[in-house]
Amino acid sequence: MPILGDVRYVDDAQPTLRNAPLLLAALEVSLPHPTREGSTLHVCIDEPRRFRAFELLPEAASGDALLAAVVRAGQRRSEAWKARWAAACAEAPDERGYVEKDAAKRDPAFVRAFVRGAAPEFEGGAWLPPGLDLGGEAEAAGGT
Repeated sequence: MPILGDVRYVDDAQPTLRNAPLLLAALEVSLPHPTREGSTLHVCIDEPRRFRAFELLPEAASGDALLAAVVRAGQRRSEAWKARWAAACAEAPDERGYVEKDAAKRDPAFVRAFVRGAAPEFEGGAWLPPGLDLGGEAEAAGGT
């Protein structure tokens, strides 16, 4: 039996959760039933209470601070996200040519555009809270 969520131990045809924390993969599992041919065995346990108290983005209340925290958390959790953020920053240096990688110091519109563009690729990532508002002020006012 492969380690849950670890793509190194399954063949390419086996569907796996991408960018999901191991905890989520370990709480729920489906597999072919060992004695009933054509049936699926599905096991699910409730998330332990102590894990519900865990916050990946504890310092971020909302708005621009939340988006900066999302970028930082993504850098800690995913090498692909980290590389994509570094590339985006390198493509947009400041007027002196300095490449700022701290999301809290970047223009909030730049951070929002990055997260909006990267979020679909990393859907389900633990650092992307459900219902994350990626709209800007212009969009909220009816602009594009």
